[in-house]
Amino acid sequence: MCKCFEESLKRVKEHVFNKLDGTSFKDLKVDWVGYSYFLDGKPHVPVNPKVSIEYRGFKKNGDPKANLTKDDVTIMARYCPFCGEDTEAEPLFKPFKDLPKGTKFKYPDGNDVWVVLQEYNRGLIAKFIDATEDTTRQSLCSFCDDEEWSLDSEVEVVK
Repeated sequence: MCKCFEESLKRVKEHVFNKLDGTSFKDLKVDWVGYSYFLDGKPHVPVNPKVSIEYRGFKKNGDPKANLTKDDVTIMARYCPFCGEDTEAEPLFKPFKDLPKGTKFKYPDGNDVWVVLQEYNRGLIAKFIDATEDTTRQSLCSFCDDEEWSLDSEVEVVK
């Protein structure tokens, strides 16, 4: 993910510091309003625009209500508003059934890296390449729904 938000906040803080001449303030704090922290492990735009909504409804008799109804909606930005970088990241874990051809993944019970060769009607076929000092070993395996595995089981996608 880009560093635009951190860099912009740093520039604003420097601007405020220079404008105040470093003498007429104490404990300067500059931060984004509406900052979000996401737990899904994917990159996100940390500050998203908030839209304020106000309206005056009507009573059952048709007269306007005395008080305004207020609400707001936060819009999740997919692209950085400064540089345009796409934040749509691939999730780290995916079910077997959603792995397209060429995807590298780690087998659920081990550290070996596999590559999806092709999909077929009930699963997928993957290749394992083990390159050691002396030898190169290749294995093919089919993954499908059975007693031991499920195509809904999640595996770690490797970049």
